[in-house]
Amino acid sequence: MLRTPICDLLGIEHPVALGGMGSATNPELVAAVSNAGGLGALGCHGQTPEQIGERAQTIRRQTNKPFGLNFLLFHTRDDSFAAALELRRMQMLTEVGAEQNTMTIIMMPSEFVTMAKAIGAMNKPSS
Repeated sequence: MLRTPICDLLGIEHPVALGGMGSATNPELVAAVSNAGGLGALGCHGQTPEQIGERAQTIRRQTNKPFGLNFLLFHTRDDSFAAALELRRMQMLTEVGAEQNTMTIIMMPSEFVTMAKAIGAMNKPSS
């Protein structure tokens, strides 16, 4: 079985991630990927804070494994992003160092990083 440092970092069994794909995912698919040992991700594009909360609760009822909430940062509502942060403290990566032969995970505008830090999320800048 292939195991990489990203598995340990994200608390997953396999280095497989479901892309949030804007709004093309659903809670059942996210939970299935997470239950299989990967990282499921729910696309939150265009969702209200209430919809994000309801869908995250649906995922949590189906899995106790890690999953992500994915936003299209060029078109993210501040209230929806804030609602996602309030759901649970989380680990957040903005970039993993390229000199370690790793890849960029998430690039975030500074205002979203500030919001995430305010609730205690970890921000790991590139080296």
